[in-house]
Amino acid sequence: MFLKSHKVRGAIALLLVLSSGFLWYFLYEGWSVIDAAYMVVVTITTVGYEEVHPLSTASRVFNSFFMLAGVGVVLYILTEVVRSFVEEQMLTNFLRRRRMEGRLSGLSDHFIICGFGRVGREVARQLEREDVEFVVIEMEQELVAHVIEDGHAVLVGDATQDATLYQAGIERARGLMAAVGNDSDNVFVTLSARRINPDIKIVARSTSPETVHKLEIAGADRVVSPFEIAGRRMAMAVLRPLAADVFDSLARGSEEYGRRIAEVLATGDSPIANRMVRDINSDEGVRVIAILKKDGDLLVTPPFETEVEVGDSVMLVGPDEHLGRLEGRGDLAGRADLAGRA
Repeated sequence: MFLKSHKVRGAIALLLVLSSGFLWYFLYEGWSVIDAAYMVVVTITTVGYEEVHPLSTASRVFNSFFMLAGVGVVLYILTEVVRSFVEEQMLTNFLRRRRMEGRLSGLSDHFIICGFGRVGREVARQLEREDVEFVVIEMEQELVAHVIEDGHAVLVGDATQDATLYQAGIERARGLMAAVGNDSDNVFVTLSARRINPDIKIVARSTSPETVHKLEIAGADRVVSPFEIAGRRMAMAVLRPLAADVFDSLARGSEEYGRRIAEVLATGDSPIANRMVRDINSDEGVRVIAILKKDGDLLVTPPFETEVEVGDSVMLVGPDEHLGRLEGRGDLAGRADLAGRA
């Protein structure tokens, strides 16, 4: 209401100033409508063109006050417009921040993506496809705008700072992906995350082989090199194109291909615990393709008589509707090892 009243007052003041100038030139000086309006425009805009007609002494005195009043009113209006815009932006940002804080405070068993570059954005797409909750930490405004545009929860801040990780709910999070563009920052993020939450599962991005060992020492459960993965994928596309196509189709999910891959940790109440592979395979097209035993042994295409024990991680392939009954949100480290060793 306050801002609106100031805008209205400014508009009324400008109208009065323009009207008084026009009437003076039109009535007192006897100029035509065009000449009077033109004189008002060149005066109020301080363009500085020569006078349309010679002015009398009285008109010069009036013109001096007219110029001061016109410039003052215009500056006042511009100031109010800028202030209104800034205050509205501040209010919008405040409300957005409050909504985000409320959204983050309710997160639990979620994932944290540190960095929204090319790698972080793809991670977000995959997590969104799997319908799991996550929050993105990013400090570059351009990338923050991309996160908001994609509709993801975003925390504007430095992921290397403990305070930012606490705001993202790291003590309640299930996993963290360190995908900042700088390897040294990923090391700091991994160190901080591991210290705050010793049980969290951390996957870190590395662009150089020298950083891999440092990230592992810092506490990363798994280190991923985008260049190494891209190289393997390109080599597979050339050497084993069918295998590459099958893997891609399964990775994209069931919406397009009718099948997807699931990874299940066999807990005490899991429907796959203490069952033979042959029994699991009989469930409506679901197939066991690998088992990571709790002692670390990896069984690829295990024999039918293999029993899934509590603590084993199982990789399954099958229709989404049937996998939904078997799939759990298992141990990320075990699943990462299973995927990497397979």
